Amino acid sequence: MFTTWKRFDRWLDSHCPLLALIVILIVLRLPNFFEPYWYGDEGIYLTLGTAMRQGEHLYAQIIDHKTPLIYYLAMVPNQYYFRLLNLGWMIGSLILFNHLAKKLMKKPAAIFASGLFMLFTTMPWFEGHIPNGELFMIGFVLMGAYFFIQTNFFQSFFSEKTTEKKLSVGESINLLL
Repeated sequence: MFTTWKRFDRWLDSHCPLLALIVILIVLRLPNFFEPYWYGDEGIYLTLGTAMRQGEHLYAQIIDHKTPLIYYLAMVPNQYYFRLLNLGWMIGSLILFNHLAKKLMKKPAAIFASGLFMLFTTMPWFEGHIPNGELFMIGFVLMGAYFFIQTNFFQSFFSEKTTEKKLSVGESINLLL
């Protein structure tokens, strides 16, 4: 039992800056849950999500110009749940961003970059206080980048061995995989 707590304590110590950023993100987003203001796009997302929940077909009976995934995410019961979904999504996006930043930068720079990411995606100046299509798409872009950094192709940029020989098409494809 004691070793489990000790391991958990070490994990908390190694993730302290990220956990602090998550707490700040939650505190900055809390007022959004009590804000009666409806942003135009937010209302459209929820209207189309409600119509889809009631059996309407997207782009046949209801239409808007955003990517369809935002409307599937907006199939929640009401605005409160949409904002709660956005909070969870942005926490996940912050974790992914922090992980990517630590892979690409030294630790202090990664923490600073993660802090800027958290501020810019949370503050009202950049429409960070509302569930917006762009904020949801950031998560997918970060997931794609996360999978990309796992590839041999990406790893080859950081390997100690540098080679100047030209690779064949087959070798290039193998590097990508």
